[in-house]
Amino acid sequence: DVASSMGIDTECVGHRDLPRLGGFDALLIRETTALQSPSYAFAETAAQLGLPVIDDPVSILRCCNKVFLHERLKAEGVPQPRTLAVRADTLAAAGEVLGFPLVLKVPDGACSRGVIRVDSPAELPVAGRRLLRRSRLILAQEYLYTDFDWRIGVLAGRPLFACRYRMVRGHWQIFRHGRDGRSEEGATEPVPLDAVPSAVLSTALSAAALIGAGLYGVDLKETARGPVVIEVNDNPNIDVGLEDACLGAALYERLLGHFLKRIEAGEERATVPGRAVGSIW
Repeated sequence: DVASSMGIDTECVGHRDLPRLGGFDALLIRETTALQSPSYAFAETAAQLGLPVIDDPVSILRCCNKVFLHERLKAEGVPQPRTLAVRADTLAAAGEVLGFPLVLKVPDGACSRGVIRVDSPAELPVAGRRLLRRSRLILAQEYLYTDFDWRIGVLAGRPLFACRYRMVRGHWQIFRHGRDGRSEEGATEPVPLDAVPSAVLSTALSAAALIGAGLYGVDLKETARGPVVIEVNDNPNIDVGLEDACLGAALYERLLGHFLKRIEAGEERATVPGRAVGSIW
């Protein structure tokens, strides 16, 4: 156990344990984040208590709003697909500017949900109405097909892992969600960091730096004009044998070491009676 070898006690807590949060030294959230979810309440409470927390509430706010994310990256010159924020009254113009096919996205979608490919002008009003029921403002984006997306894991401004996320066979996304509720996922291919194109790494780091100093998964596509950022995710997957395949235990040592540094920087917290040292969810 990596944590034990580093002298860190850990405990897995659940949604009912929010009142106990003040008895821990740090919090690592491993649950899908959203502003209406218990994970955000945990993040916000941890921050109010002064606990080191991943994901922190500011990162969740920034990553869960794709409109904000687009505008932030655009303002700093980070390359993205051509993108427009549109409302019901500006939806038609998106097709004229971006051409077809194009992609529509809700601001808070995740895991390929809330994303529709529009192949023709006739499909645009129907797809637009469907997503505009969920949000008054959505994103229209040029369609860029690639066989895979790069996922670059970034921790505190440094690359942590790299993977190629393959598209589902015969589909244009890494997830395919069926009407029967079943989902299919494309293959994940771990890649050593020294084998990732330098332009992909540098672009990913630039994008992550605009969100914060936490743990992020930056999704990019390689195109003829260079790498472009699709999105920056808080709470990126770290699955055994996939994202951790290249570094193994060293990945978790880096992650836990990041927490230890932050815990030690606030040593006064460790003097509170009854506090577990280094307990992390």
